[in-house]
Amino acid sequence: MPSDSALANAVCERFSLPEPSRVAPVPGGLQHRLLRVDFRGRDSLALKILAPRSVATESGVLRFERGETLASLAAQQGVPALVACKQPDGAFVGKIEGVHFLVYPWAEGGVLPPQAVSPERACKMGGFLARVHALGIRFPEQTPPVPEAFPEGHFLELSRRACEQNTEWAARLGATSDELERLNARADTAQRALREGWVTGHLDFDQKNVLWDGADEPLILDWEQAKPIHPALEAMGAGLSWAGQSAGAPSKESFVAWLKGYREQKELRLEDLERAADGVLGKWTIWLDFNLQRLLDAGLDERERQIAFDAGMHALGATLQLGHDGPMYRAWCREAFRI
Repeated sequence: MPSDSALANAVCERFSLPEPSRVAPVPGGLQHRLLRVDFRGRDSLALKILAPRSVATESGVLRFERGETLASLAAQQGVPALVACKQPDGAFVGKIEGVHFLVYPWAEGGVLPPQAVSPERACKMGGFLARVHALGIRFPEQTPPVPEAFPEGHFLELSRRACEQNTEWAARLGATSDELERLNARADTAQRALREGWVTGHLDFDQKNVLWDGADEPLILDWEQAKPIHPALEAMGAGLSWAGQSAGAPSKESFVAWLKGYREQKELRLEDLERAADGVLGKWTIWLDFNLQRLLDAGLDERERQIAFDAGMHALGATLQLGHDGPMYRAWCREAFRI
């Protein structure tokens, strides 16, 4: 595998760019690595080095291609999307000495915390997601969305395994596993009812994936999760994120403003949104399962185990709270439709 400097030099040669004056890693990133590539007398670039497991198959590479294609089409409709530079062969994903990568213009800005944003920002971001959905993109190889839910008994089995391994969180999971089974069933029913009318969505449209510049203008990043979803399901999930649901203090004003911004660009049916209040539980049960499965992996080191524990316990609390608050969110939707 080439060094960071060698890879950056090879990328610049491919794009007919001068030799970089500086190549520096950018902290952060749970999966991929990011390098800042500076030049003398021209704008910097961001070089995103993709995790090998994410591009180990053709379908993995295709996922990134689809995401960047969606970002490009969205940008043409006025959505502030960060789009990768096309390689000389016309693809977005490049490969040099076995390393897959994407190249972006360098962008400055900061991300917002997961707390509720102002109604003004919520309205703006709701409108941008609606424009993405209004494109109605369906790639040829895509099929209707598969429900984010597990077979009956899944969380009871997880609880049994946690008890067998005498984990520190076994008692908490055991006390809530019956409720998780009910929430999983609600998510499955709602998502099956929302399979028709799907489009390709961003699927990670929350605060951590939007840069805000000094003029308070957003730039939407990380389109790699793009896949089929019903518009109401993503509108509900993203709206709750921008309203601060994952931080534990959701704002009705921000959520209602989000739906207002969305509906100014694209219509939604109230009954679909009300179903989606249950459907979004699937995102949290999937995340919960991912982290609990990692905690049951004996090969996990202490640092990774702590990360998985923190994320898993947060996901457990958020899932249960979201299930409890479903009637409140449906009431917020009805209020938004009365405005």
